[in-house]
Amino acid sequence: MLKKIISSQAIDSILSAYGGVKDRPLNVLQYNKKLLVSSESGGQQNTIDGLYEVDIRKETAKLVRLGDFGGIKKYKDGYVVLDRSKNQLLFLDSHLNKSLEFPIDANFNNDLHGVDISNDGLIYIVSTINNTVIILNKDTMKKEGELVFSDQNIVDNHHINDICITDDSIFLSMFSFSGGWRGKNYELWDGGIIRFDRKSLEPMEIIIQNLKAPHSVLISNQDLYYCDSLNLNVSKVNLHSKVSTLVAQFYGFTRGLFLDNNILIVGQSRMRHLQRTNDKFSNISMDTGIHIYDLDLKVSKFIKLPVENVYSVVPMD
Repeated sequence: MLKKIISSQAIDSILSAYGGVKDRPLNVLQYNKKLLVSSESGGQQNTIDGLYEVDIRKETAKLVRLGDFGGIKKYKDGYVVLDRSKNQLLFLDSHLNKSLEFPIDANFNNDLHGVDISNDGLIYIVSTINNTVIILNKDTMKKEGELVFSDQNIVDNHHINDICITDDSIFLSMFSFSGGWRGKNYELWDGGIIRFDRKSLEPMEIIIQNLKAPHSVLISNQDLYYCDSLNLNVSKVNLHSKVSTLVAQFYGFTRGLFLDNNILIVGQSRMRHLQRTNDKFSNISMDTGIHIYDLDLKVSKFIKLPVENVYSVVPMD
């Protein structure tokens, strides 16, 4: 009896020869990139906060730098990282060695959250507690400007957090447009994402509203992806039609986002607002880690991390 086992590689070879799909998108079981993941301090004694190198293929996480970290931006051959505990901006090389550190403001706790870099060399840093976006020249590290909400004397009035920069615009997510979100029932939070003009810093339009604790803004083609964190999902809004679509529903607090073709990487943090959401969802995860989600197949796998709060996720490959 003849028995022959045909591999998927053999089928791909035949498909290619006959004009079929040569390079099929990777699924969650094939995806094997390494990620750099930041975590912010949550105060739990059984967690170790810092920067982690996550190997998706091995499903392992290696602590590479201890600390309390916020936003990460891949830049040239290295990374720009916000060190929340030391109130500074770190430049790391491709081996995660520190090449430069720059104090944001030693006299204040800036509660650093998101960071992005424009193509013309400006670094945008979100100082959440001060309701301010700080703009620095990456070559001189001198302040080029500030986007300051008028009620800056009220600490963390809007909880601005993550930022995405294009050639002409600033996209900024926040818990509350009107302010005063603390102490309110979360159903009353008027969160969303606003677009500002990058030159004048004037607000131009509301991209999406009625979100609950939004984070992690990124743009792909004409869609803006975001974490609707307290609704435990990732959604997207078309920048032209303004139509919003649910991308994936999860079961934990979503924050940290990276899109790689058909694979969406989503961070999940331990729920700190459980009393605000446990009457809305039948199951809420208390685990922390990252989801690897296949946009085409609608399946995912989860890698648990020894931290309480994931903040940012970027690729290392």
